[in-house]
Amino acid sequence: MSSVNDLKKKIEELEHQLSAKNIEISQYRRELMEAQAQVQRMILGQEEQVKLLESIQKKLVPTEIPHIPGFEISSKFFAGSLSGGDYFDIFEHQDKMKFGILLADSSGYQISALFLSTLIQFSSRLEAKRGLPPDEMANLMAKELVPSLGANDEISLFYGVVDRRSFEFSCASIGYPIAFLQTKGQGRLIQVEPSAEALSKHYTGHALTQKIQLGPKDRMIFCTRGVSRILNTKSEPFGFERLNQIAIKPRSSVHELRNEILFQASQWSQKTEPTKDQTVIVVEVKDRVIKLAKNQ
Repeated sequence: MSSVNDLKKKIEELEHQLSAKNIEISQYRRELMEAQAQVQRMILGQEEQVKLLESIQKKLVPTEIPHIPGFEISSKFFAGSLSGGDYFDIFEHQDKMKFGILLADSSGYQISALFLSTLIQFSSRLEAKRGLPPDEMANLMAKELVPSLGANDEISLFYGVVDRRSFEFSCASIGYPIAFLQTKGQGRLIQVEPSAEALSKHYTGHALTQKIQLGPKDRMIFCTRGVSRILNTKSEPFGFERLNQIAIKPRSSVHELRNEILFQASQWSQKTEPTKDQTVIVVEVKDRVIKLAKNQ
């Protein structure tokens, strides 16, 4: 009889333990559901922030390019559906015979927002310092940006100045290759090689100025990583060689070349809209105007 009672007690203990476990499981499920709800709210909040930053980005990227005598310019910016970070501007200097090209490719919208806020903070100083050589300007911007970068943040930066008196193009490039030169009659693109690594938390580089002499019908092509590094279904990047093959084909205008680059990038990725910001700028020296400038 005692063995039967012992067995009953054991069963009761097991039933009690099982009931306690069911309560624990139920509590765990409630906590898990609450955690999932919190994660979902955080994701939605992040998505709203990204959409807000994307909206701000679109508003700040220039929609109209100034008319620069002696040059034909075509530009296009597409905002990425998942991540962004591109910013560009083409502007005249206080010296009206010069104009500048500023292009930044950041690792995400938040870093791009940091770049834009930094740009705004010392915009008055930029106005006063636009006569600085490109390397000094790039190093000044790097000094402002680097202390605020996180562990995984990166910014590629290009700043160039064209002197319409001499048609000399002075530029400084930091990070990934963004700028390419196509000399009339030479065909193949030449990369304007960066003089320092991309801006990051551990950046120790120093930008250097490069000088390029432009001739009639020469072209400068600028592409951010959203174009040059876009992947196909096999995870293969679009790459420099494909960009080069597009550029060397005869086209009548800078607008056609710009559109063809973006079209081929879209075909390569097989996506209706880019996941990362895409910026393409094509600048061409006009033959007639440069001849007039030489005769003056």
